[in-house]
Amino acid sequence: MNYSNPNLRHSSNSLPSKSRNASDEVLPGATPMERMARVARTGNLDVFQAAIADYEGSPADLLKERDGSGSTLLHLAAEYANPAILDLLLSLGPEEPDLHASTPGDRNTPLHLAANPRVQDEEAAIECVRLLLAAGANPKIINGERERPEDITPSPTIRALLRQQLAVGRSDVALDEDDIADD
Repeated sequence: MNYSNPNLRHSSNSLPSKSRNASDEVLPGATPMERMARVARTGNLDVFQAAIADYEGSPADLLKERDGSGSTLLHLAAEYANPAILDLLLSLGPEEPDLHASTPGDRNTPLHLAANPRVQDEEAAIECVRLLLAAGANPKIINGERERPEDITPSPTIRALLRQQLAVGRSDVALDEDDIADD
């Protein structure tokens, strides 16, 4: 399934073909995953696409890879409010990414991280939350601190989006076993 936002700059449902090695501009000698993890934080879509082109695994494998801290690329793009990179990752298909994978320790999902990003760009954070919700992220999932994304967001707009999704998703907001973040 493609959850791609038509307003963002890519339109591929597969990994980009190999091109000049622009990804060497970030961490020369690093593995493609190390470069992608770095660029997912900074948001340079062109360099990110070049690093993806150097990746030798499948899109499904790429979405499961974790960096040294245990974060997936979805976690990093959400945490650093990079909607173009997040959108690209969500559209890689053919398998749907695991939107409910959690980080070690705090057990935050990508939606938790998008709701409370490390950067102060509310528009980008809102777009990341919208992309994740459109892709099927569950706003009921609690993290290791027993908090849902709406509990940790500083943004009233994001809180309203999450509450709206909860209201639309189910009238019952009690936790069940599927609402606890996986490792």
